[in-house]
Amino acid sequence: MCGITLLPESKHPAGKRIDVASAVLSVLAFVPIVYAIKHIAGHGFDRVRRR
Repeated sequence: MCGITLLPESKHPAGKRIDVASAVLSVLAFVPIVYAIKHIAGHGFDRVRRR
């Protein structure tokens, strides 16, 4: 919360645009993790059923 006031802006004025590939890969990495956490919180751990 205090970071906004305590840390200086470090963006380069002539910085590049957003790296779309990295943004997509980050989302693809975090979505399954968030889904798994929400699933475990709502349903608990599922056991693998053996036949």
